Amino acid sequence: MTLVYDHFKVEGANRNATLADSRALKAESEKSKIAGLVKGKTLNPGSLQVEVRDLIENLNDMIQELEENTHSIWRFYASLPFVNVISENEKRFEERYRFRCKTRRQWMLDILGPQFKDRDTDKYYDERFGLKMLQVISKDLEKLVRALPSN
Repeated sequence: MTLVYDHFKVEGANRNATLADSRALKAESEKSKIAGLVKGKTLNPGSLQVEVRDLIENLNDMIQELEENTHSIWRFYASLPFVNVISENEKRFEERYRFRCKTRRQWMLDILGPQFKDRDTDKYYDERFGLKMLQVISKDLEKLVRALPSN
């Protein structure tokens, strides 16, 4: 039993290190891309709303997929196919959405002001991937996008 546990422990540590490296590279790429897009421009709340609503829709799709697979967690906890589902979703979130969620949130807060910042949700933007994290981020982005002034 300890051998199996140690294997998953090592596998998890390796996956976390790979994801952290991937996240750092993606963040640098996104930062330079964003800097080029917003250099000398003001943020347009209308286009930001459209982009964030698309991002929320993608997060909600991931939430639904994870909720559908939740039953597999308890019935087939040690099965390899379930582990692959989680790691694929985690990788997809890290590569496509984490940095976008953080930057779009900050852009909306820059427009709306500090009174809209919920300090309780701050930690979820850096938290390890999971269903609760996705749900909190999705709700937070939805709350902020609704508060943006419409054009």
